[in-house]
Amino acid sequence: MNIVLLNGSPRAAGNTAEALKMLAEALPAGSKIDTVNIASLKIGACKSCFACKQNGGTCVQKDDCGELLDKIIAADALVFASPVYFMGITAQLKAVIDRFFAKVDQLKAKQKKVAVIAIGGTPPPAAQYEAIAGHIQAICAYLGWQYCGGYCTGSFQGDQNKTAEAKKEIATLAARL
Repeated sequence: MNIVLLNGSPRAAGNTAEALKMLAEALPAGSKIDTVNIASLKIGACKSCFACKQNGGTCVQKDDCGELLDKIIAADALVFASPVYFMGITAQLKAVIDRFFAKVDQLKAKQKKVAVIAIGGTPPPAAQYEAIAGHIQAICAYLGWQYCGGYCTGSFQGDQNKTAEAKKEIATLAARL
């Protein structure tokens, strides 16, 4: 299975990265896992110029998003992971999602299993986690992808009990992919 893990956090060693590491460790042996730290890439916001609709899905922006979208198109499974920033996902992850517009036909053409990881300062249940999960569920419904669930929580690093609980819940999520 080819799995792309999108880390939307600007902090390379934060809670989101730790959760993705736990997920990668829980995925089936032999899976091809590609963890992408979006903040390390050059990805511009969609300009809504519609040039991509005139040229077969190629964005006119010369940045890293085209290559990333090709990875996502080829993937069997995709995980959107983000810290909670003011009740939603980070701008970095949102920029990638907005750029799906250029290749929407290719994205719709291949079924994917999808999950979301959202880590904030407030323990669930909380409206921000519902909003983030709902956003990803809406994307899945539009693209014809299978939403497999999510892991949403407050910070867990530095607390061994919370970390053990996180590993268990993330392993359950991995099994659904």
